[in-house]
Amino acid sequence: MQDNPIGVALGALIDWLADPADRYAMQLVGMSPLEGVLQARFEDGEIEGVSWKRWETLLEQAHTEGFAGMIRKVLKPLLGEMPAFGKRRAEDILLALENYDRTGSRTARGARDWLAALEIAQPPSDGSIQVMTIHSSKGLGFDVVMLPMFNNDQVPARNRYSVAQSPEGWILQAPASWVRDLTPDLRDLETGWVEEQRYEALCLLYVALTRAKRSLNVFLPEEPTSRTPAEAESWASPANLIRQSIPEEGFYEGDRAWVEEIEPRKKAPVSKVTLGDSVPLCERSNPSGTKGAISGSSGGSAGKKIGSEVHALFEEIGWLEAGEIPRMPRSRAGMIVEESVADAGIHALFEEGEEKTELHREQALEVMQDGKWLSGIVDRMHLRRGGGGEIEGITVIDFKTDAASAEEIRERYAGQMECYRRALGSIFGVEEAQIQCLVVATSHKALIDLSS
Repeated sequence: MQDNPIGVALGALIDWLADPADRYAMQLVGMSPLEGVLQARFEDGEIEGVSWKRWETLLEQAHTEGFAGMIRKVLKPLLGEMPAFGKRRAEDILLALENYDRTGSRTARGARDWLAALEIAQPPSDGSIQVMTIHSSKGLGFDVVMLPMFNNDQVPARNRYSVAQSPEGWILQAPASWVRDLTPDLRDLETGWVEEQRYEALCLLYVALTRAKRSLNVFLPEEPTSRTPAEAESWASPANLIRQSIPEEGFYEGDRAWVEEIEPRKKAPVSKVTLGDSVPLCERSNPSGTKGAISGSSGGSAGKKIGSEVHALFEEIGWLEAGEIPRMPRSRAGMIVEESVADAGIHALFEEGEEKTELHREQALEVMQDGKWLSGIVDRMHLRRGGGGEIEGITVIDFKTDAASAEEIRERYAGQMECYRRALGSIFGVEEAQIQCLVVATSHKALIDLSS
């Protein structure tokens, strides 16, 4: 997050929201491009050095829309001028804040701590510069390696020997060095620790010096002027070991013009792929296409709205006891449903009876029929099964609110019911004769059988 300007600026903004007294974070935001966006949004003056209107509004927005939503609005005016790397980093930060918002916490301090723990792992791109510890470079290779700030501490540093640990299992806080020198057991343990420290230092030095493929550059610290030649020669540090291994300061070995021997990488031109016009593999068909006229008699969108409400209310009805009339909203659609269910013939459809029947409401179906992709929704479907679980019969029930005669409804929806009958027959593997199709005509409070 701190490897790019936009990440630093956003981090400072969250820090300031978490602590409005953090003047460093506030001034950092003031020197960033975010300040122009915030000034355009908030024409507020400072009270005791703090823009309280800005602080309160951003926090309120973070509480209602989440920190990701709040930051996204702040960044929106800057995205057009932001470089590609900055955009990627901004998206990484927004994704992290979205994950934080999902935790349910909406505190600025929580967002600050969440971003502080953010680590973004990604493979390096060509021409990138990586800054890492020697330990993290194990097993990796790089064209050019720079080793600055090389360690000049003596190995081992006896003042760091704090705990004596015996192979027998006992441990002891290390006493003074003169006590350890006089005690054979402690002296032997310290000798083993010294050898282990030297071995680890040499291993680390080996890793550092063998990561480069083409160029290795080592920057050694200057020799202190107060150190005598004898002290300098005996100073056991990794930096001094390298210094004593080269003939002179500024030692260079190899061809200085090695870069010129590398052939430029040729990038193959990327040709744009032009897609042709889409060709549908099959034609779609909708047996319920005529449902657009379910409320045609009422006219316009108002009639269609009532038809949709009627279907939604019928969908809420499961199984009814004999004589039970469900209570419906005191609306026109509610009255239509209630009056329809009050009819004895229609009410019988909603009674489960003694047979083992499965109820499906607003059942979607997708099937290939006559080379076309058929998509439809069955308003209500009853599956009757026998003792062995086999399907003995299917009843399809469709609700129509058309203000038309029974014959007009029969003619208008016969094709739709035929599609349903054929589709369900192929899906469940039953004969079409086992499938009954009924239309509940609410305008007539009657059942119309379209099974044949």
